[in-house]
Amino acid sequence: MEHGTSRSFVVTHPDDIGQVKRVEFYWEYNMDVLQPRSICFFWCNDHLYVSSIGVTEAEDDGNRGKRGIQVDTKLCSLGPREYADIASRTSAVFIDKCEDQELLN
Repeated sequence: MEHGTSRSFVVTHPDDIGQVKRVEFYWEYNMDVLQPRSICFFWCNDHLYVSSIGVTEAEDDGNRGKRGIQVDTKLCSLGPREYADIASRTSAVFIDKCEDQELLN
């Protein structure tokens, strides 16, 4: 990951968990001494900046096992900024009370 870029990750759950109203997002920077480019001491930033979290429900449409995606919820940080500044080994809470409810791509 590079600063200033957007990333999307897919996380699945086997059960229907209902409407998601709150997410606690934990971040830990993975520094590996065997990978010199991953080492982060004084000259780099190991924080993660997250503007929003989108939660979608995948529905099985019966078409050869493919799933359709239905957009459900956009969750935003509780802080005063438009993003959460998450230091390594800490977490941030995101709730479904966003000013702009449209999901970001």
